[in-house]
Amino acid sequence: MEQSKKVLMTNLYFQKYTGSELHTLEFAHLFREKGYEVVIVVYKKSYPLLQEVEEGVTVIECQNEVLKDMEYDIIFVQHFPIFDYLTSRYPLKYKRMIVSKLSVTEAVESLPVCIDEAAFVLCVSPECADLAARQVSEETKIKVFQNCVEAEYFESCGDYAGYKRELDKIAIISNHIPNELLELKEKMGGYYQVDLIGMGHQTVQVDAEFLMQYDLVITIGRTVPRCLAMGVPVYVYDYMGGPGYLTEENFSLAERNNFSGRGFDCKTSDELLEEITKGYGPAGEWLSLWQKIAAVDYQYSERFDEMYEELMATPELKESRIYYTGMEAERIKFYSNVTSQIVGGRENQDSKCYYDIGHGFTEEDSETWPGISGYRIQKSWLLENAKMIRFDPCSTACWCEICSLKINGKSVEHGMKASNAVFTERGRSLFLTDDPQYLMDIPELDGGPVWLELEYRFDILSENTERELYQQRIRELEENQHHLV
Repeated sequence: MEQSKKVLMTNLYFQKYTGSELHTLEFAHLFREKGYEVVIVVYKKSYPLLQEVEEGVTVIECQNEVLKDMEYDIIFVQHFPIFDYLTSRYPLKYKRMIVSKLSVTEAVESLPVCIDEAAFVLCVSPECADLAARQVSEETKIKVFQNCVEAEYFESCGDYAGYKRELDKIAIISNHIPNELLELKEKMGGYYQVDLIGMGHQTVQVDAEFLMQYDLVITIGRTVPRCLAMGVPVYVYDYMGGPGYLTEENFSLAERNNFSGRGFDCKTSDELLEEITKGYGPAGEWLSLWQKIAAVDYQYSERFDEMYEELMATPELKESRIYYTGMEAERIKFYSNVTSQIVGGRENQDSKCYYDIGHGFTEEDSETWPGISGYRIQKSWLLENAKMIRFDPCSTACWCEICSLKINGKSVEHGMKASNAVFTERGRSLFLTDDPQYLMDIPELDGGPVWLELEYRFDILSENTERELYQQRIRELEENQHHLV
């Protein structure tokens, strides 16, 4: 029987729709297409990103779960603290190593101690490659692997009307929206629809279908090549500034710096407003050129195949080195414990569902999964013999919304009732308790099993907000009691 091929990947976390996490997910998918089983090791994992994991990919938290396999064909090292923890605890063996570097500013993107063993260092941009070259020996091979684009974006370009439409609907996509873009939204409010997408605002998976609804996208980084591939007009700008609309004069520098905005000035909201509105027409002249460049340079599968063939041509590692022993290994484990607590925090919460199969709600008949505040989470169950369920979205005060509920594929409105919410408004319930709960009766369907599909979102309250709302609630109750007397 042929032994399965295995890849071990590391990343600090696997939770949200952010750059390094989606990069990890995309590479995992490409390794799966090559026939590998993939293990992703992180400090923290949770939904919604866990719901994107395909069969053959396993995600484990290195602090809380045991790594079962010690031998791998390929190890893909991203975010050195995870690699340090694994090699201080396990006798790992691997035939080939890739080191991935996605940033020139983040400390966790520093090159790991194993760098001399790597077949090459994959850098997200020439700017990143230049920095890496100054940190390693001349023998270490550095390879640029830019943010690339999946096939769906190229396939959607024919369906996208794009520049043929008038400027009307705009998306600002960022996990760190600067004040000048927030001011821009206010100034555009009376004339255009401006949606804020990212942490702290609307949090969704940005895919081709999502981008197709917009006449203009204001963003940086990995979303830019996706817009270019589809022919979606894009204005490159964020907290580090940016070139704005791409032109022949600024494209090379913008691409070299991973469309991050580095190398260009910041602007005021008034300057942004004038540039965006007046430059929208002329920017359309460049869209066909950007699509051609994307088709040549940003095809994910083609770039991955090139990298993979080069990797397989490198010699196998005969003996894996031991990097940490004794007290040094213990220090690494201690630092890992501290780092995992920093990566975590109140936004990481466990969601839980209890099933009453005739004995009430018990721990034995329950399921727990990790979730994160501010994101839509999808979960589904096959319920057998359950008469009622109790759903706890998190374990702290929060706003919660049941976005969608289906039983055997059919939508059910108002099926879940918030049992201990202070009040419900427009489908969102406010809970001022550490034990928010929903209850739902399970209908009998000719004695058959029930397939329940739930989509929900919880937003935990800050400690100050929770205190203020709780005090407000106490005042309301006291006023009501006074009126009754």
